[in-house]
Amino acid sequence: MAVPSENRLRLFREILGDARDVVGDTCALAVRLAVDELLGPSGITCEGEGRDIIEALAEVPDLWDVNLSNWSNDSQTSRFSEEGFQEPYIRFVKSVTTKPVVGVGRYTSPDSMARVIKQGIMDFIGAARPSIADPFLPVKIEQGRIDDIRECIGCNICTSGDNTSVPMRCTQNPTVGEEWRKGWHPERIAAAEKADAVLIVGGGPAGLEAARALAAARRGCDAG
Repeated sequence: MAVPSENRLRLFREILGDARDVVGDTCALAVRLAVDELLGPSGITCEGEGRDIIEALAEVPDLWDVNLSNWSNDSQTSRFSEEGFQEPYIRFVKSVTTKPVVGVGRYTSPDSMARVIKQGIMDFIGAARPSIADPFLPVKIEQGRIDDIRECIGCNICTSGDNTSVPMRCTQNPTVGEEWRKGWHPERIAAAEKADAVLIVGGGPAGLEAARALAAARRGCDAG
């Protein structure tokens, strides 16, 4: 038997209250809530229960982390969705709470990030996949090194490892997951001991990255 919505809300409130009692003022209390399941009337919607929950508990947590459910909706690929695709679903949150709001949407453009903040849609931007592609994304934005950003292309090869039980990979950042095990660094490549000529077969992402890394500016090699 399904639990009535009012009972679920009461349980949610009590859990948050218990958590507050435990942590006190030692740390912030954040709530991550999927405000829409993209199931229409059969699930939580941003016009219905999703909004009702946040309105009822608006000032309880210290931070609202809002997104879509389930994972396949939350982390859509660039083939099916544009940068900031979650905005229509979460933009109401700031209007019903004074607490800070964070959300996601595969933001890769600093201009898009600035727009979202200036328009008051969010206070913080979560960037998991963009940070996998470029772990120095915030620093490069701060320093104005926009052309140096390795942009996430939304291919989701990083998350495919969850389905195949293999280490995480990234089309844009081949060092990901190997920083500790092999000592690889996405920005620093050791110089080659001698400048050999190298033939790279294939001009896809892997071939282009290999050419970039092996080029004279990086390792003193003649990559062709």
